Amino acid sequence: MKIDFEARRCPNAQTYLNMILEGFINSEIKTVTLITIEPSLLRSLRERIAHYEMPIYIMDIEECGISDKHIEAWQNDYDEDDFGDVDQVSFIKIEKK
Repeated sequence: MKIDFEARRCPNAQTYLNMILEGFINSEIKTVTLITIEPSLLRSLRERIAHYEMPIYIMDIEECGISDKHIEAWQNDYDEDDFGDVDQVSFIKIEKK
């Protein structure tokens, strides 16, 4: 399963992460890929997993540049301030232990 945070930035990205993790842990789904442009989300995810001793781990992290296609998709729902200062999309794959 893939969950795209689109151009959500903190604090909204963190709130979204919290909801996703709770749902993921309580579901039958074994792996999920988080797609985000928020640079601090990976750090927050690692801290949250460790602090709450969550039964999940980070399997893989990939990054790619933000494309014109991404920007086109976000323009109607987000301000350029949300994505104008970042240039990477992160794909964070997490799995249950």
